[in-house]
Amino acid sequence: MKRKLALLALFLLLGTSRAWAVFSLDVTSIRSGRDIRFETIREGQAIRNEEVTFTITTTEAKQYRVTQAMNSPLMNERGGALPADAVKMFSPSSVRGVLRPTLPTALGAGTDVIYTSDLAGTGDSFVLAFAIEPSRLEGASGTYQSQLVYTLEAVQGGASPVTVIRNIRIEIATDFKMRITSPHGGQDLNLGRITKQNPSGSGALEFEINSSIGVPYRINQQLSGPLSNGQGDFIDADRILFETEGLRGALSDSPALLFHSDDKGGSANFQVVYSAPDLSKVRAGFYRSSLSFTAESNSGLVSQHAVTVPVELEVTSIFNLDVQFEEGTTSLNFGSFSENKTQESRRVLLKTFTNLGTQYQVSQTVTRPMTNQEGQKIKNFSYVVKGPREAGFVSATLKSVEIGDSVLFISDNHGTPADLTVEYQLSVATDQRGGQYSSDIAYAMTAI
Repeated sequence: MKRKLALLALFLLLGTSRAWAVFSLDVTSIRSGRDIRFETIREGQAIRNEEVTFTITTTEAKQYRVTQAMNSPLMNERGGALPADAVKMFSPSSVRGVLRPTLPTALGAGTDVIYTSDLAGTGDSFVLAFAIEPSRLEGASGTYQSQLVYTLEAVQGGASPVTVIRNIRIEIATDFKMRITSPHGGQDLNLGRITKQNPSGSGALEFEINSSIGVPYRINQQLSGPLSNGQGDFIDADRILFETEGLRGALSDSPALLFHSDDKGGSANFQVVYSAPDLSKVRAGFYRSSLSFTAESNSGLVSQHAVTVPVELEVTSIFNLDVQFEEGTTSLNFGSFSENKTQESRRVLLKTFTNLGTQYQVSQTVTRPMTNQEGQKIKNFSYVVKGPREAGFVSATLKSVEIGDSVLFISDNHGTPADLTVEYQLSVATDQRGGQYSSDIAYAMTAI
């Protein structure tokens, strides 16, 4: 009976000795438990962190270390790799041993020592944080996965190594958004006001494209139709020009390329400048149309993505007559006459500017005859009008300058602008009394 009790006591003593031999590593994600999983990430968000707790329990009393290995890069379902510096790791913990990634360090392939214990091999616990900065994810999309292998091992002999494997999963939202604004903050293309002094229009649109589709895309633009003032007048698409970085041309009523992305279909910001050169002959009114912008790509996210922008242009009413005398003069001055010079001619250029589309006439008004200080008159004073006959009626025969109103020109029914030359001829008789002769002539342009 005594022998049996002695054997039982020895068995219990040996079993108790083995239970105290501990060398273990526990790796736990604070948010998701076992594996390291990032919630869906989108470009433009703040930095996202996932924290992992490491707990080392040991009775070996020997210095140890913990290594981390990622045998393959983080890859998505299309075989694309996450940018190397997209994921950083660091530790905010205070430990007995030495932590290597105290400052943000890129998570890369290969094996790295992340913790080394003190010489006594004291058990310890620390937190390792993995951080993703969305601004580093341009062009990245999909679900990226890999495995992190953690190994607890003695620095110099001792217990067998302990290995813990954790999956790491990062889901990046696949988005495509296109925002178009004008420099003044609206969502329209305003080409401005056309005036006599400013016959051309201009405007701009700013594009902000947020994309993480991972494949190339292109932006097309199309004018829905000619700009119209609602009165039957049009400005054709090809009279509106555009220019952006590396591309320029004219608008079209068919889809035409405006922008092509990089191979990864990344985000982009750019400006398009539009211009409408020399619209001085376009009929007055408010002209409107719309521009549509569509995105094309092999990605289903952008197959039907479109933005429509109103286009407008104001052509102000122009009804103006310019009077120009011969070079070097500011009036109709015939100079001095003598016995050897009894006849002289002078020209006046009349330029009409109008975009009203209605018929008009140009006339002259003579308020008094050509007389000197003593009231003597010059009788032989005549004129002839020269101009484009296709524009309207021109009085092309020599006529005497009469007191009152005289019609010089009548436009066509469309009120086409015209350049007219009125040539005045003045003849002085040999017995004409000397002196300084003058008269007053006024010019007018009136709608009919």
